[in-house]
Amino acid sequence: MCGTPDPLGHAGAEAGVAIVPSNAEGSVHADDDLHVAIVGAPVWTDAELRSVAHDLGHAAALARAYRRHDLNMFERLQGDFAFAIVDAKRRRTIAAIDRIGRRRMYYAGVPGGVVFGTTADGVRAHPAVSSDLSPQGIYNFLFFYMSPAPGTVYAGQKKLQAAQYLVCENGRVRTDYYWRMPYRETTTETPEALGAELRALLRDSVGRALAHDRPENIGAFLSGGLDSSTMVGFIEKIAPGRTSCFTIGFDIEGYDETGFARIAASHFGARHRPYYMTADDLTDAIDRIVDAYDEPYGNSSAVPTYVCARIAAENGVRTMIAGDGGDELFAGNERYVMYGVFDRYNALPKILRKGLIEPAVQALGCAMESDFTRRARNFIRFANVPRPERPMVANLYGESSADGVLEPSFLARVDTSEPMREVRAIIDRTATDSPVQRMMHVDLQRTLADNDLVKVRRMCETAGVDVVFPFLDDRVLEFAATIPESTLLPGGRLRGFYKEAFGDFLPRATIEKQKHGFGIPTMPWSRGIPALRDRIRDRLTSFARRGILRESYLNAMIGAVLGNREPDGRDHQLVSSAWDVMMLESWMIERRVG
Repeated sequence: MCGTPDPLGHAGAEAGVAIVPSNAEGSVHADDDLHVAIVGAPVWTDAELRSVAHDLGHAAALARAYRRHDLNMFERLQGDFAFAIVDAKRRRTIAAIDRIGRRRMYYAGVPGGVVFGTTADGVRAHPAVSSDLSPQGIYNFLFFYMSPAPGTVYAGQKKLQAAQYLVCENGRVRTDYYWRMPYRETTTETPEALGAELRALLRDSVGRALAHDRPENIGAFLSGGLDSSTMVGFIEKIAPGRTSCFTIGFDIEGYDETGFARIAASHFGARHRPYYMTADDLTDAIDRIVDAYDEPYGNSSAVPTYVCARIAAENGVRTMIAGDGGDELFAGNERYVMYGVFDRYNALPKILRKGLIEPAVQALGCAMESDFTRRARNFIRFANVPRPERPMVANLYGESSADGVLEPSFLARVDTSEPMREVRAIIDRTATDSPVQRMMHVDLQRTLADNDLVKVRRMCETAGVDVVFPFLDDRVLEFAATIPESTLLPGGRLRGFYKEAFGDFLPRATIEKQKHGFGIPTMPWSRGIPALRDRIRDRLTSFARRGILRESYLNAMIGAVLGNREPDGRDHQLVSSAWDVMMLESWMIERRVG
C-alpha cells in the first residue's frame, strides 16, 4: 500500500492523507465517519474480532476494535501490519506499525494535519511535503549505511519505530509506544524446560508460515547457519520433501557458505538449490536495489538476498521463509560475549589497569609495532568506552573522526552526536537492567527493524515473492524476553542456550559453525570486476560535487577500490564505505534529489 493524495477522501483537516492497499494483503473499510486501511497479516487475540476479520476483512475488524476500545485496541492486535484510521467525527488520525517493525509508516506534518503512508515516495508525492533532502538524514545514512528510524533522508519526513503509533488530533501530531519487550532478568525454569518450549514454539510458528500457501509454492533461505537451518529443519518435519531451500554461493574463498548449507539440507533431506552469483547478477541487482528502495540503502547483502529470492521465484516459489531475528532474540551477536570480557577487565583494580597494564601496552607499542600491540591497544580503547558507544567507536563518520572525512560546511549542518543519542533513547525504553538484554533491544530496532527486515522484505517484493519470519511470531518474541542473560550465554558461550536447545536437532557442523553473515565479497569484486570498479569510481567522482565528503577521503576510497597496494584493515573499511557512497549517489541520481 502507498500514500497517495486523498485516496479515501478528506475527513477534516487533521485527516491528512490516508493509506490504501496496493496488493491482496490489504483491506479497507469505510462508513459514515470512519475510514480504515490495513496491510500485512494481522493476528487478532479477541475471538469476536477474529470472526469479523474472517467474514468482513481485517479493516472491518480494526474499525470495530477502535470503536470499542480506542487505543486499547493494540492489546488485541498482533502479527505483521501497518494501518491507518481516519476518524472524521473526532477529527483524528491514527497510524501504527507492528511490534517488531516488519512494516513501514512515514509521515510529515503539514498545516492543519499530517500526511502519512507506507513509503517515503508516497508521502513525498503530496504537494504540501518537501522533497528536500536532510543533511542530518544523509549523515545518518553514511553512519549506518541505511536510514534509521525515527528519521528519514528527507527534511520534514519521519517514520515510526517498531511498536510505535501516531495520533494527529487538533492539528497536533504525537507518537508513543503501545508495546515493549517484556524482558525478565530471572527465571525459575530450567534451561532444558525453556529449550523444549522454544522448540515447540518455533515448530508451531513455522507451521503457521507454511499455512500461507501450498508447501510446493514455499521456499526457504538457507545460509547453513543456526537460524536458517532451524527453519529448514522444521519445514521438513512438517511437510517433508515438498519445499525447496535456496543458497547463494560465491566462487571466492572465505565468502562461500554453500558447504554448510549443503550439510544442513542433506541432514534434513531437503531439496537444495544452490546458485553461484555472477558479475551480471551483481550489476543487475545493484540497479534493482537503487530503484526499489524509497530511501538510500547501502547494505551490500541486499544483493545476494535479491538474487536468492529471484532464483526462488523462477522455481515457482511465491513465499519465502526467512530466519531473521534469531540473533537479536537469543544473543547471537559476538559483541554480547566480548562486552563481558571488557567488563571483567574493567573490574580489575584501577591502579592495575591505569598504572601498569595500559602504560605497558602503550610503551610496548611505541617500541615495537606488531599485530599483538595493535590488538592490545584496540582492546583497551574499546574497554574504556561505555557499552552503548562501543559499536560506534571505529565508525569512520563518528564524532571523533567526522572532521577528517566530512566537508566543514556540511559538518556544520549536522549533529554527529545524534546516532548515539537515538541509541540511548532506545536503551531508555528497555524495561531491564541486563546489559545483554539492553543491547538486544537496541539491535531489535537498529539491526533488525531498520536494516535486515527492510532488506529482506523489499528484496523479496522486488523479486515477486512474499516473505514470512517465524522467529518474529509474537509468541516467540514474548517467550524470548523471559530468558535471562545468564541462561542465554551460559559461561559466556555465544548462542549457548540456543545451541543446547537444538543440539540433537541441527547437524553438529551447524552447531559448531563460526558466525559468518550474508554479505558479498566487496573487496575482491570491486577490484576484479571492471564494471563494478568503474561504477564505484564514477559515482564517487560524481558525489564529490555535492560538498559532503572531503576530497582527500574520496580519493582514499577510490584508491582502495582500485587496489594500488595490498589491502589492509583500513582498505576494507574504505571499500565498504565506497559501496555505501556509490549506492547513495546512485539513489540520488535516480530520484533526482540533492
